[in-house]
Amino acid sequence: MPEFLFQIKGKRGEPTAGFYGGDSNWSFPPIWQDKVEANNAKEAKLIIEELYGRKFPLRVLSKDLESNEFLLNVKEIKEDDIYTKKLFENTECTHCKSPFKIIEKYQIGANNYGGRDFCSSECANKEREKNRIPTIDFKESVAIHDYVIYKITNRETNMCYVGQTKQAFTFRWYQHFYQTKDVKFHEAIMSFPVTAWVFEVIEVIDIPEEIKYDKAAIRNLVLSKETEYIRKFNSVVNGYNSVKSKDDGVENYDQVNIEFENE
Repeated sequence: MPEFLFQIKGKRGEPTAGFYGGDSNWSFPPIWQDKVEANNAKEAKLIIEELYGRKFPLRVLSKDLESNEFLLNVKEIKEDDIYTKKLFENTECTHCKSPFKIIEKYQIGANNYGGRDFCSSECANKEREKNRIPTIDFKESVAIHDYVIYKITNRETNMCYVGQTKQAFTFRWYQHFYQTKDVKFHEAIMSFPVTAWVFEVIEVIDIPEEIKYDKAAIRNLVLSKETEYIRKFNSVVNGYNSVKSKDDGVENYDQVNIEFENE
């Protein structure tokens, strides 16, 4: 036997213009909705009226709004109406795993709705919070703005390269793989698979307030920090850096100097 979805809507607000008033005259979600079995829509209406012990209009003229508190909608649930059928299926809440039917939430009221995958708005909010992607503070994540000292280590040789950058450091990592300068680090990169390398930020450089507008002073601070780590990891003798410090001479320090100027 055919099934019919029915909705009982309550009146709200001031009457709107139009022969039959308007949707804004009637509550949403409905006061109640469910389904009944009947041979046709007319029979379904009679069954509903018998259930509630009163008559329900299917249409209300604007001039009759004051004398009618309720409006009835009746719709046959067709075989291909998957959306409506799903309202009455047993469902498991994505968050708390409790069983529920979507139609029950409409019957309770939209304030506790939470969507079709959750038994309540509370569960929906908890799941969203659990899966929320954290807001990225780029200043803290040093993706941009700050100078950083980074270290790239070869897993197979345990040798490393130390560098500095103000670019998004993941982009700086990418650049190393596509540069073709004739230096020992890039020659090593070409000799090992990408999985052999580990990239890490080892210090975010705090630029003192008194020099933050002095480009030359900032440059000297960053390069001195880079030099400190090159020496600490011995990455010239036992690594892929070409020079020990900016004091080793212009000829030997070109690679680091050029890299700074390009940041």
